[in-house]
Amino acid sequence: MKTRSISTLPMKLKNESGLTLIELMISIMIMAGLSLLIAQAINSGVRSKKKIEVMLEKETLYADVIKIIEQDINRAWHYRDFHFEIVKAAKEARAKAKNKNKNKNNNGNPNQAPAIVSGPGEELKAPVKLTHFEGTKDTLNFTALSNYRIRKNSQESQQAEVGYFTKSCKRNKEDRDGSLCLFRRISPYIDEDITRGGTETVLLHDIDSISFRYFGEGRDEWLDRWSTKERAEPHSKDKFPIAVEVTLKINKENKTKKVPPIVRTLVASVRFPNNAKPEEPKKNKPPIEGPITSGGDNGN
Repeated sequence: MKTRSISTLPMKLKNESGLTLIELMISIMIMAGLSLLIAQAINSGVRSKKKIEVMLEKETLYADVIKIIEQDINRAWHYRDFHFEIVKAAKEARAKAKNKNKNKNNNGNPNQAPAIVSGPGEELKAPVKLTHFEGTKDTLNFTALSNYRIRKNSQESQQAEVGYFTKSCKRNKEDRDGSLCLFRRISPYIDEDITRGGTETVLLHDIDSISFRYFGEGRDEWLDRWSTKERAEPHSKDKFPIAVEVTLKINKENKTKKVPPIVRTLVASVRFPNNAKPEEPKKNKPPIEGPITSGGDNGN
């Protein structure tokens, strides 16, 4: 059996000694530095995540607002009384036929004015038209099929007045200054004034502006105004546009410096404008070929 000498133990203990104080302090400093870097990276990642989530929420909100505007314009509703138009066209054709026959019985007197047939029941009274499209550069009001019945048997249809406009509003009581907000107005009751009434809802806070442009049938340029009223321009009277361009500018939240607004542009089509076909220009009849003879006794 081997025996270990006592004199050799201190030498082994000296060789197997631990870290010195300086080495321990350096190790602690390295660990602290690594922990600080890891904490900063985690904090930066959490802040970036929150920032991205806020940006995604805003982008989703902007997309939803654009989608609502697009759907309303797609569902713009223009009503035409086809029964009235057919009866009116038939009466006009009958009146022209009567006038033509009356003129033939004028005994060939060229100085006599053509007769105009009129009488009781010949004139039709046009029905009151309630579906309109009134648009300016920064407001839009029209009739659309955008109403949804909440109750099953409620006495209402899909017809509604829809409007978009801007005015100042506040987010809450703490918001003293307020901001420019985009409003959507909808009314299930259609009357002669489609710019008033109904329920107003805030779609967006803190916007810079909203603008509209209109494109009609037979036009080659966008217009800043559109009206279907009686005193409207010929290109828009009793006609709905076939497309509307919407440009929405939203302010960015930046307290340190001024940054350009976020711009969203949409071109929405009116799927069923239901406009009357434009009248084709009358073509001039070609002149009759051959000699022109004057009245007389034909050489007798």
